[in-house]
Amino acid sequence: HVAGIICARTLDDTIGIAPEAQWIAAAVIDRGTTKDVTISNILGAFQWALDPDGDPNTFDDVPDVINNSWGFPKNVYPDCEEIFWQAIDNVEAAGIAVVFAAGNEGPDPYTLRLPADRSSSPYNSFSVGAVAISDSGFEIAPFSSRGPSRCDSSKAKPEVAAPGVEIYSTYPNGQYRIMSGTSMAAPIVSAAILILRQLDPEITVEQIKEVLTKTASDQGPAGKDNDYGAGVINIAASVRTALPQWGPS
Repeated sequence: HVAGIICARTLDDTIGIAPEAQWIAAAVIDRGTTKDVTISNILGAFQWALDPDGDPNTFDDVPDVINNSWGFPKNVYPDCEEIFWQAIDNVEAAGIAVVFAAGNEGPDPYTLRLPADRSSSPYNSFSVGAVAISDSGFEIAPFSSRGPSRCDSSKAKPEVAAPGVEIYSTYPNGQYRIMSGTSMAAPIVSAAILILRQLDPEITVEQIKEVLTKTASDQGPAGKDNDYGAGVINIAASVRTALPQWGPS
């Protein structure tokens, strides 16, 4: 379902936001293993993503974005646990944007999952809340995890929000289903990153995150807040801002 939101297509429909994208996946969660094995698998997957085909002389196998529709609830680790931080920094230093679902433990504050709650820089970890689309606009989903960060209570989280309620996408065994969660919102942001990279392969991870944040449609209280972050992403506005030649000003 998550991968379909990014890039699924049929002969007569584009299910995904970036239907020309290619994808690879690492099976790291929900495998019936212990927490320690899951952690090891996640860290191994980040390392694998730097060279998926095992040939250091090739680069077209390296992903532009890693979508993480997973996270550990706050009762699993102490606040601001750094176990994933170095791995995230390493892959982003290699030019791979990393996106995290905020979590589905809302509406209380301080409920972002780990490592989505990290706030060591303005964009890291880049976490995504979920909104519902209604006739009146965007409404934050009740389940969407809220900031502020447990690392620094003065830092608002998530970074941005995206539609995550009643999202239609692919499902195993040739099916299609409607599902809800920040796991559905995060891949919309990941797909937006792919679109920006398609139009400008040289755009950096920092530039991508800055553009998506600054062009988001502000919701709730003015400015960044602990429900919507900077607002709901606006892919068209981000393209116009980053690449003015691709659209009207």
